[in-house]
Amino acid sequence: MRWWLETLPLEPAGAMLVRKRRSRIYFRRTLFDYPLRLNARTLGGLGLRSAARILASYAWSAAFPIRRPANLEEF
Repeated sequence: MRWWLETLPLEPAGAMLVRKRRSRIYFRRTLFDYPLRLNARTLGGLGLRSAARILASYAWSAAFPIRRPANLEEF
């Protein structure tokens, strides 16, 4: 944010407009907070089965990382 304010200062004439916003992720017809939070609302929106699969996938990738990614998909 500091870089933007130095590059496009708020003055003159409001060159840079600052707005509060709320970012969310739309997944399977449900809106989730971004950044993701591990709370009851997130788990309820995902469902127990999907949450377990996501957690297992994360654990697997953490336990067995790709040492030298050859492409963007592996990265």
